[in-house]
Parts: sequence; C-alpha cells; structure tokens
Amino acid sequence: LKKAQELQIPVRVEEMTPAVITSIEQWYPYTNAFALPQGSEIEALEELFAASPYYLECYAENGTSYTAVVEWDFSCIDLNTVGLYHATGRLTAPKNTVFADRVDFPEITIPVSVHALDCYPSADAGQRLPSSG
Repeated sequence: LKKAQELQIPVRVEEMTPAVITSIEQWYPYTNAFALPQGSEIEALEELFAASPYYLECYAENGTSYTAVVEWDFSCIDLNTVGLYHATGRLTAPKNTVFADRVDFPEITIPVSVHALDCYPSADAGQRLPSSG
C-alpha cells in the first residue's frame, strides 16, 4: 500500500479595505410626492415607494462612483389622520464602502398627503387628490 502524501499550498488572504465615501450627490426633494386616502394600510405606502426605488450616487476619495439605496422610514406618517407628512430616507453604504466621518448627508424626504375620503379623481393618471370643498 502506498502512503497518501499531504499537499500543502500556501494561501494569503487579504481583506479588501473598504472605499471611503467622501461625497454624496444632491437630493432633489420635489421629484415625487404621494397621496393616500385616510385609513390606508402601511403596505399601500410601502408599495408606492417600492414601485420606483430611489438611489443616490456616492463618490469615494479616489473618484470612484458607487450607488447607494435609499431606505425609507414611515414612522412619522399617521395614515389615520388627514395631513401632510414626510417620509424620511437614509442611505446605506454600498457594498465594500464606508461613509467618511464628516460626509455631508443630504436631507432625504418625500411628501406624503393623507386625505379625507371625499375626493374627486384628478386628470393626472387617475391619482386621487383631496376636494377643495
């Protein structure tokens, strides 16, 4: 019987140093707005935002561009009370990146109107808006 030989291969594992994000593109606050009838479920709001995901470009100190996803917080929106609210977004660092300590984060918000059920259809693609009287 032959004795099995052990083969050893030296391997060096290097961790990739994450790129440091030093700037973020500007957020244009009035690119979108949403309206929902009073008493809507939070899932209806989540579906509106999920239908068109939001991204911002981030730039590392070496000039490389990365795309960051905006994650939305709806906790300040009361779907049972008529009013104008703002969904607040925050950025998650793209894979293999970190935000610099002093990066200037844009304020990311989208208006959300909760309206009473006495609405009329508007001419804008069937979107329902509050009636004026």
